[in-house]
Amino acid sequence: MPILEEVVKQEPHAPTAYLLLGRAYVSLTEYEKAIPPLQHVVETTPDNSLAHYELGCAREDRTLERRRAAV
Repeated sequence: MPILEEVVKQEPHAPTAYLLLGRAYVSLTEYEKAIPPLQHVVETTPDNSLAHYELGCAREDRTLERRRAAV
């Protein structure tokens, strides 16, 4: 993860880096950390359907995780 975080810092206009960072956080079930970079991709490249999909999945997984914790 540190490598992707460094890439995002060095290349703030590289949506692919943000997308990969968000997906990496999702794979670690760190949804709160995944959502901001995915949201950034959606905002900066609104035609990126994969970013919309990944963001939706991260939000849904976060919601399910919260529901499980509440029970």
